[in-house]
Amino acid sequence: LICSPQPQPLASVPHLHRRLCQAVLTRGSRWLSGCCTPSSVERRPAKNPDAPKSAPFFEPQIDWESLSDPVRAAAARQNARQRGADPDLVDAALRLRAESSDGAAAVATAARLPNWTHPDSPIGGEANSRLVRLIGTAPSTEERRGFDARTLLQNLRLLASRNLSLLTGQRTHYFRGQLAQLETALIGLALDVAQEFGFQQIGVPELVPPELVDACGFATQGTRSQVFLTGSMALIGTAEIALAGYLAGRIYRIDQLPVRLCAVSRCYRREISKVELFSLTSPADSESEHQRLLSVQEAILNQLGLHCRLLDMATEELGNPAYRKFDWEAWLPSEARFGEVCSASNCTDYQSRRLGIGLAGTNLGGFPHTLNGTACAITRTIKALVETHQCSDGGSVALPPALAPYMAPFTNELTMLKRPPMKSMYFAKLKRQPML
Repeated sequence: LICSPQPQPLASVPHLHRRLCQAVLTRGSRWLSGCCTPSSVERRPAKNPDAPKSAPFFEPQIDWESLSDPVRAAAARQNARQRGADPDLVDAALRLRAESSDGAAAVATAARLPNWTHPDSPIGGEANSRLVRLIGTAPSTEERRGFDARTLLQNLRLLASRNLSLLTGQRTHYFRGQLAQLETALIGLALDVAQEFGFQQIGVPELVPPELVDACGFATQGTRSQVFLTGSMALIGTAEIALAGYLAGRIYRIDQLPVRLCAVSRCYRREISKVELFSLTSPADSESEHQRLLSVQEAILNQLGLHCRLLDMATEELGNPAYRKFDWEAWLPSEARFGEVCSASNCTDYQSRRLGIGLAGTNLGGFPHTLNGTACAITRTIKALVETHQCSDGGSVALPPALAPYMAPFTNELTMLKRPPMKSMYFAKLKRQPML
């Protein structure tokens, strides 16, 4: 109506359309072009004369002034060495910058350096990771019985994973009946807890540009890459990538932070579904936000009745983006060991520098901090859940009370069960299914 050669008077426009037209006329075309984001959040391409010209939002902003300082350069080499990265990348990047005319090779080399490391992070490999705390109660010796999760669920005919290599490939599976419903229930519980902590749910794409994957710190090339490329696009290995891309190229005022997002996606690494958390904060608030992510995870794990430990991960386990990372590991009775179920990482400005996410005002450091964490990795959690709560009959599983509202709507049998007393188990038993 506004753009037509003969605009109609607003009085003749239906009520809802009239409100839209009034908003556009009042705020201008900029409101319409930015209607998917707050009007005060600006989109802008990153400005880096040394970066390649083909990817406007995915141009790493390298701190060359700091990297050129001999003391900082020596610290960067030591940091890379402690994290299992190549310390020679520092000198290689500086040499290429001095020799190259466009600087693209220097930027690409410097971008392969890992983030700085929190001073409290343990140095070394996984064995050096530090125990922070334990939650939940470990099953007693008498309760460490029965089957591993795969065997139990196959016996119940809830899991199909045999003889699928010719159909869907190795390490694949089908969830049937109540197991598929349990997957949905875990997603629902994780999303509800996340939203109670202030995270807004977003539906994300699972195909993204490879440049976005690289900008988040995940290699798309090389023998160690876990990224699947399809044509000119890449399948995401975690919703973190898509959530980071959603914020790419934006400039935020300090009063607009934090931004807290959550999403559900398939993760194309080991065929798992996850509920992912993502935060954008001011540099001053990133460590407290890290603790918030851990609180979300702890709330979910406690409601599932799992015995878990929290580890402060050692430097060689951080990957490139993380400044500090914590892992939650759940007790697996069938293996008599702890296994990772979720993690939370503070990436400081490592990703925002590569995604063109800025802070308005030069006195704030220029870049906000990004953090990410897994609210629930579904298949890993199901394994711990089934093994922890399987019944003594060896043929059923007593699910925790927190899952009752999410499981009950699916089958008549579950909706007829009465609410258990406080702190008791919700006996929604996973039972043997008829053969299809």
